[in-house]
Amino acid sequence: MADTVLVAFGLLGTILFVGFAGELVFRKFEIPGVLLLLLTGFLLSHGGIQYVDPSFDAASLASYRTLLGPLTLMVILFDGGMLLNIYTVIKQSVRPFLFGLLIVLFTAGATALIAHYLFRIDMMAGVLLGVMLSGSSPAITIPVASKLKIPDDAKTFIILEPSFTDVLCAVLVITVTAMMFTNTAVSAQDTGKELLSMFSIGAVVGAVGGVIWVALLSRIGKLTDYIYMATLAVLLFMFVFVEYFGASGYIAAIVFGLVLGNRHEIDSMLKLEVEHTGDADKLKPFHAEISFFLRTIFFTYLGMIVNLGSIISMLPISVAIMAALVIARAIATRLSTLGSPISKFNNLISAFSDRGLSVAVLSTYPLLYVTDKSPLFSTVKQFPDIAFTIIILAAIVSTIGIALTKPKNGTEVMEPSVKISKPEENDAEKERMREVLHSALGNGAKRQ
Repeated sequence: MADTVLVAFGLLGTILFVGFAGELVFRKFEIPGVLLLLLTGFLLSHGGIQYVDPSFDAASLASYRTLLGPLTLMVILFDGGMLLNIYTVIKQSVRPFLFGLLIVLFTAGATALIAHYLFRIDMMAGVLLGVMLSGSSPAITIPVASKLKIPDDAKTFIILEPSFTDVLCAVLVITVTAMMFTNTAVSAQDTGKELLSMFSIGAVVGAVGGVIWVALLSRIGKLTDYIYMATLAVLLFMFVFVEYFGASGYIAAIVFGLVLGNRHEIDSMLKLEVEHTGDADKLKPFHAEISFFLRTIFFTYLGMIVNLGSIISMLPISVAIMAALVIARAIATRLSTLGSPISKFNNLISAFSDRGLSVAVLSTYPLLYVTDKSPLFSTVKQFPDIAFTIIILAAIVSTIGIALTKPKNGTEVMEPSVKISKPEENDAEKERMREVLHSALGNGAKRQ
């Protein structure tokens, strides 16, 4: 067998074992294993692999980012959707959206001020940099939050926010870049329409596709053992379809996962009377394995493409911006949880300051439009290096912050600002939700 094959197998085994060890560390101490994966990737690409294969060039790995990143993010968001409770999402979705919007606004403003007054960067370039650095990382947030011993309301709040901020950041980066470098006039109305379109189309396609697939699973689940592979294929097709029409495939992924993860509740809400097979219940554990595999590979890969020289040179501005990001998130957390029982977990929510794929990808977007003759070229050219340094710093800050603020003993119970509902009252509330949804669908069918 060729030496390169043996090296590849040994490398893959090492990465997966480190990922497994990181998972054990998290289960024992609830400290995220992201830093361990990043460090492993860095050590492998800066000496480890070259010791075995001198021809290895870490720079050659950068081209895989465009495929590995979106695939990992899509699968992790689908996983996050399956872990959510649909009743909690219906009641809680407004606050996470407000939270994401405040994070983007505060981060963009703080970054622009720091970049302009401390490092003499153009104010609009600072706004653009702040917007692209606003997005949290679902690839880190969802796996960590889903395993924390906290109430479902707080967990849902933490998990939903990254999916909202990712879309907000993408639209705003495209908008600000167009205003700065293409001489295109973009109104607030156009931006709002774009955001609404990306969210609504993605959510509708994910929900409708999920309901249809749940119904089909009841029929084909008895005929095959490969339910998950078929589900993954549907997820990929759905993502391509939604993205092709300019909407958010990531929103579609999380809603699709939400429907599949709550298929019994969906059946009850819509009175579908679908017969479920036991094989469909295997989706969650098998998908968790796939999600673990991709997550482990992705963060090790990020560590492998780190340029140490760039990180050192960008450290001063990155540290200053990182401090602003932490403060901006803390303020946004307290404003968006005002009057809510989840405010008890403000410090923990604020600790999720991690950054990931969306930041790395968006940092390169303005380079598609700025020319080397532009006075801002030298500034924009530094954005990817600043973004990557922020990703590393944010992983460190988030890991330490979560370790210090996580619940110490078991699941902490929130003290509600309203009277706790009795079990029969909860059942009545669920029944009212079912009737509202069923009525809405029935009225829509009559109008058609």
